[in-house]
Amino acid sequence: MVRGAGASSPKPGPRPGAIATRCWPATGRTAHRFHRTGPVDAHHQALRFTWELRAEGEPPFVIGIDIGEVAADGRLQSITGFFDHVAQPA
Repeated sequence: MVRGAGASSPKPGPRPGAIATRCWPATGRTAHRFHRTGPVDAHHQALRFTWELRAEGEPPFVIGIDIGEVAADGRLQSITGFFDHVAQPA
């Protein structure tokens, strides 16, 4: 954030759960959280890891893998996600 002439104060972000509520308003799946399901595999500047999106105590709603690239300064430069499985609505 840049401070100075013409810079505005930061606005508060959405309340916790608000984004999830927008994503799944009809199903109420706001309790879902991402969980990494294995180690992060890294090779030079590339990395990958598997994950699942699930509510506590329930089977995964989505299972996927993310592949990322690390910049020279060590920060994450890009990430691409793939869905391996998406649960079908009942």
